[in-house]
Amino acid sequence: MNRHHIICQSRIADDCEKHHGNIVMWDKEFHSTYHKLFMNLLPDEITEILNILNTPGMVWTKDAITQLREQIIARRPTIERYCKLCDRKMRPKCNKRCDICGECW
Repeated sequence: MNRHHIICQSRIADDCEKHHGNIVMWDKEFHSTYHKLFMNLLPDEITEILNILNTPGMVWTKDAITQLREQIIARRPTIERYCKLCDRKMRPKCNKRCDICGECW
C-alpha cells in the first residue's frame, strides 16, 4: 500500500492541510500508474481531461494528450508561498527555502 495525497503537497500552502484529510491509501502499482497518467493534476482537472478526451469524433495521439494536459496545467493559479519566519516570498522553484533568510519551513 502507498500513501496518496489527493491534492499534491506542492499545491497546498499550509503544512497542516498537506496531511489532514488529504491522504488515501492506494495499491503501489495503481498509485504509480495513476501518476504516469495524471501526474499531479487535481481531481477536477482529471475530470476535465477525461471529458475532453471522450468527445465523439476526436482522435487523440500521445502528443496531443500531453499537450492537452500541459494546457490545463498552464491555467492553474500560482500559489504564492511565504516564509513562516520572516514572511517574505519564497523561491518559486524550490518552495522550501526563503529568498531572504534562507530558512527551510
